[in-house]
Amino acid sequence: MQRIREHEIRTAVDRKKPAPLQTACQQACPTGAIVFGDLLDATSDVSRMHHDERSYSALGDLNTMPRVRYLAKVWNRNPELA
Repeated sequence: MQRIREHEIRTAVDRKKPAPLQTACQQACPTGAIVFGDLLDATSDVSRMHHDERSYSALGDLNTMPRVRYLAKVWNRNPELA
């Protein structure tokens, strides 16, 4: 709750467009591996990652319609095959 109130106060004081509020797990992740956002906004990071060719969902092929997506790690990408 303190994080949300702090963000509201900074927004009111700065009077400019603030950075989006991040969840605690997003702030704690040093690699930026946790991303939330609006899929309908084509300019958002989460929308861009959702449409990445490496994006997949666990059990998505079973038509379970999961909401969590993952990005596959590319191990040996051969530039000649791309």
